[in-house]
Amino acid sequence: MMNYKKITFIFLIFLINFSFAQKVSKVDILNLNKNFIKVSGHSDLLNQEPKIYKIYTDDTKYLLFYIINYSDAFIVISADKSYSPVKAFSFNHPLRIKSNDSEIHMIDILQSDYKFFKSYLRENPEIGFENQKKWNTLLSGSPVKNVNDAVYGPFLSSLYGQVNCHDNNGHLVNVTNYYTPNHYAVGCVAMVFSEVMRYYNWPRKGVGNFSYTDSYGSSQGTYSADFSEEFYNWGSILDEYDGEASTEQQRSELGKLAFHAAVSVRMDFENGGSTSNINKIPYSAWKFFRYVSEYKEKTAFDFWQTLDTSLRHNIPAQFAIYTSGGAGHAVVGDGIKYIGNEKYYHLNMGWWGDDNSWYQIHQSFNAGGYSNITAAVLNMIPIPEMNDSPDLDEESRTVNLEWYYTYKIPVQNYELQFKKGPDDWVTVADTITTKTYIFQTDSKNDYSFRIRAQVNGEWKNNGWSNEIKIAQADFKEKEVFEGDEELTLYPTAASEELRVSYKKLSGSTVRIYNLRGSLVFQSDEDILINEYKINVSSFQTGFYILQISNDSERIATSFLKL
Repeated sequence: MMNYKKITFIFLIFLINFSFAQKVSKVDILNLNKNFIKVSGHSDLLNQEPKIYKIYTDDTKYLLFYIINYSDAFIVISADKSYSPVKAFSFNHPLRIKSNDSEIHMIDILQSDYKFFKSYLRENPEIGFENQKKWNTLLSGSPVKNVNDAVYGPFLSSLYGQVNCHDNNGHLVNVTNYYTPNHYAVGCVAMVFSEVMRYYNWPRKGVGNFSYTDSYGSSQGTYSADFSEEFYNWGSILDEYDGEASTEQQRSELGKLAFHAAVSVRMDFENGGSTSNINKIPYSAWKFFRYVSEYKEKTAFDFWQTLDTSLRHNIPAQFAIYTSGGAGHAVVGDGIKYIGNEKYYHLNMGWWGDDNSWYQIHQSFNAGGYSNITAAVLNMIPIPEMNDSPDLDEESRTVNLEWYYTYKIPVQNYELQFKKGPDDWVTVADTITTKTYIFQTDSKNDYSFRIRAQVNGEWKNNGWSNEIKIAQADFKEKEVFEGDEELTLYPTAASEELRVSYKKLSGSTVRIYNLRGSLVFQSDEDILINEYKINVSSFQTGFYILQISNDSERIATSFLKL
């Protein structure tokens, strides 16, 4: 029995040592690099002479990986066949080898990642053998692409950074740090938060306000943001500022968004770098910015499944990364790529586009295993905003409900609910596909309304919009306020043609709804005169609501189709 244990122990030592004994030759590096470039569809790079860098541990005793840098691409190849052959790559830019600042860069994350993985292999030598098989496949010269190879992303078009940058004339400009105290860095947590909101171009405006006091460090004071008073002018926010021309307004608009994000997560603004934690994002996103999301640590049983599913649905993630030295950083994961049995995630590093790349943060055959990622904010999806000043029609006692939602994400349906006074919520419909609905009220009750969106087949319980309340007195106030708008319909009971006459019709849009709230007609041409004809012969018999809207007002009335 003792001899058996001794033999088993010696065999395990042999396995572990063997898994760390597969050093890579220069010929292996060049061949693997060539084959990976070919299978990735970038054979044009083979006409260039790359620069090859060896990256060691901090004490320079152990070679970790090679960086193969081209003029507009890079590939990170492991220095040991026990590691996955290709750890990271980009076909858009080279990898920075040295930096002159204190930020965490891709090369720092790579060094930390390899050192962690080296220790992990000692306890899991079988992973080393799996990786050696991958090396053999790529070195064979004929790697077979899997029929399931697919790519989702990158989704983000924005290339932002935490501090100032240089414009197209080489002038230093403040952008994301436009409103921060002393123009300190806005912080990577606020940065990833802002990048995802920029991806959705949402919200139109925030909700409520928030302030907090920082009494320690190089920046002390009370920081406040009134989210509900500010519209985010997405049309004025650029995707790129570094090396690009921009106006003061374009810089201040992104600065406002970033500062609001920073305040919402209680950013600790400091001269050497501002800090918070991504676990604060879900509450802030829901409370102030009309988003629903969830924070998960890597140890959660469904972490990788939830992450991969969300990325396949074009929903970015926000990662927390920590290095072996204890330094932390937050980045956006905005893509997933499958190459054979390998899986790579696209990381937007938040350094004005530098070092963005496809990175192997987790190996498919070891779903619960090692990763430099420690946690993530997942499934951050916008919540609709209801117009809190809907048009009311005294004559028909109808409410013209309207809501807003981002155009960047497909919605299967909207669910509209109402309640009378203190009663329970009742669903009006959950198959609405437009952003308007005409609701018929009675003359006795006050009403409340809310809406939520079905995204990727899922209704979020905490995805309800703001509630709006309509009192009976509001109808009378609306009637007095609007007065005589000189809107006339002829005939009021139409069978073939309906003529609309209104002094402000030019430049307006005409819509017609049935009493179930469904849109049945919308003018699709520019109305240049104050009279408009509509063919209603195909309409079913019954009452309809006609609405005229323009930049300054909206008015509605009813007519009968015979």
